[in-house]
Amino acid sequence: MKETQPKSLFLWPREMFAPPSLFKHYVYLGEMAGVAKKYSDVDIIDLSLQNISRQEFISRVSDRDFVFIPVEVYTARSIVNLVEYIRNQTKAKIIGYSTACALNPGLFANYFDYVVASGFRGNAIKAILQGDFSDFSIDGNIVNTKRKPSNIEWGVAPLDQMPTEEYLKISHNEIELSVQMGCKANCAFCMEKIFHPASFVEYRPIPEIVNFFETNIYDRYFLDATTFTIDKKWVLSLCDAIKKANISSIPKWRTVTRVDCLDEELCNAMSSAGCYQIGLGIESLAPNVQKNVHKVIHEQKIIQVFDMLKRNNIQPRGFFILGLPGQTKEDVDYCLSFIKDNNIPCRWKEYLPLHNVKTFNDIAQLKPFEKDSFFFHPVANMSKEEYLKVLLKDTRYTRSK
Repeated sequence: MKETQPKSLFLWPREMFAPPSLFKHYVYLGEMAGVAKKYSDVDIIDLSLQNISRQEFISRVSDRDFVFIPVEVYTARSIVNLVEYIRNQTKAKIIGYSTACALNPGLFANYFDYVVASGFRGNAIKAILQGDFSDFSIDGNIVNTKRKPSNIEWGVAPLDQMPTEEYLKISHNEIELSVQMGCKANCAFCMEKIFHPASFVEYRPIPEIVNFFETNIYDRYFLDATTFTIDKKWVLSLCDAIKKANISSIPKWRTVTRVDCLDEELCNAMSSAGCYQIGLGIESLAPNVQKNVHKVIHEQKIIQVFDMLKRNNIQPRGFFILGLPGQTKEDVDYCLSFIKDNNIPCRWKEYLPLHNVKTFNDIAQLKPFEKDSFFFHPVANMSKEEYLKVLLKDTRYTRSK
């Protein structure tokens, strides 16, 4: 490592609870550190799982030139306090990026030296480290993309520098890799169109994915995607490359896609390449709610696709959301009956009206998004006890034996 390279620190703040989902820790924190590692000397601290002393924290922060912090809506207020503390310890430039910054860059521009509003986080991080913003527009200290970069920066999380052992305790020895960005759909509840407003899909190069399997041996893998099977040709090429890879056994991996983006050939190819589970965003079965969120899926199609996956030895998993606009307790009860009647493994997640953040002018307005409450956007006629019972029944990492 050349001594002239800048020194960067990637920092995840402390949370009230251990994270139930790790993809942001791997992708937003780790993979962005992986990009920065190409252009700087990198250190990583994840305070959500690492218990380090104040002395160690100050020591590791104080000699950095850049401190990068992914800002989520549920960590934003605590990060503002953390940034103030860091400024007393270092002269480093402090950069905010990720969900909250993309939603309302102007609000966070008051606290950071740079705010990344672009979804092309890796390219923005490279631009900041190198001082070359030719692919970006700069409005004060807000960094935004002018166009899709010709060479998208994909990073690989430096697992040896992260609290990977703690992650693996949560995920039962499963590791994660992002393989896709962008989306052609326009679901109202999703952040992807905020990160990448245009209609496109980009994939991580297949050799990089295969190399990840070859060099990181774990029990299972999660290939993070927006709609994994949107490009059938790419999926078939990846599956073929996995089967030909220099690996002692076919890796076991899972991913996510849409109900309307699967067919028998894809299911067969993915199964033979090690895919054991596919998550499918269903969200709600109520027609009015489906229209509200721009995602209409017919029940018969769900049943057909779930049966097709089971025929190909892939476990389907339905994703449902609590608290969607217009949703009622009766809608949720109907979903629960449908799930039980059709033996559908599922995961429920609370709805957060993220788009409201775009209108905020005070950091205090983010308080309701913090994870000390799971009843921020309730369901009509549903008690908090009933809400929590549904929400917490099935966790992300629950698997059938």
